[in-house]
Amino acid sequence: MNPTGRGRIPKWCSPACRVAAHRARRELPLELMAADRWVRHDGKRPIQPDGSAASSTDARTWTSWETAKRSTAGDGLGFVLGAGFACVDIDHCLDEAGRPDGRARKLLARIGEGYVEVSPSGTGLHVWGRAPEQPGRRFPTFEVYSVGRFIT
Repeated sequence: MNPTGRGRIPKWCSPACRVAAHRARRELPLELMAADRWVRHDGKRPIQPDGSAASSTDARTWTSWETAKRSTAGDGLGFVLGAGFACVDIDHCLDEAGRPDGRARKLLARIGEGYVEVSPSGTGLHVWGRAPEQPGRRFPTFEVYSVGRFIT
């Protein structure tokens, strides 16, 4: 029985719990881990492992995955796009149980292979893959970035 009296019992205590559980079950692709394009982030701002400012366009402020992972600066890890690495950001597409809605399922089918993770908000998806560098594009239901941006 649901103690809240509303619908079914939620599987996760919060979106943050859902994101943490999802990420704990998955290992990052080795190709991402091997690229020295990692930063930390403080909110939506990229920072270096020592907490100083980083830039999504200055490789001197990026580091290895191991170094970024060991750091406790800021809120977590970020990856700088470019060099063929791209990300599709599908916002607000997961239901309370963490299932993608119809528009996200159609987009995922069109994209094909890629590494998919729950976005930090817990309500969207990041689809990582390879694409040529080009300016970011916003569509009505998703965004595509492949250079000059970092993704948390």
